[in-house]
Amino acid sequence: MTTFASFVSSMSGLEISGVQRSYTYAPESLGAADLPAQFVRLPEGDLTYAPDNCQAIGKTRTIDLIVCLEPANLETASRNYDDTVAMMDYIETALDAWNAAQGAVMFSYSISTSGTAPVYVGSTPYWAVIASINGVN
Repeated sequence: MTTFASFVSSMSGLEISGVQRSYTYAPESLGAADLPAQFVRLPEGDLTYAPDNCQAIGKTRTIDLIVCLEPANLETASRNYDDTVAMMDYIETALDAWNAAQGAVMFSYSISTSGTAPVYVGSTPYWAVIASINGVN
């Protein structure tokens, strides 16, 4: 993970159980056959410095991986909760496997849900799981 392009490629290509379609970009719309669908937002990055001596210690890359489960308000809340929690587990498993395969890359992530503010694809709100992934090399 030395470039933005390689980080985006790694995260958009992450194999997550249960995902029907993986996009390398944020799609303009999703069809029912595409769901659950994963995509990444554009990354961010910076150069990190050690606070004690101001020496550069690595470049940081951050990206959000989104998995849209289904349009909001289509199913019962209990089913959406169950599907969302299961997808959180699938994403965690995929990220842990990716991290183990990388070796010396310093890596962290947080996984959350779209909660009361759904993820929009086009004009459609979706139940979604969001993994914010940080890597330092």
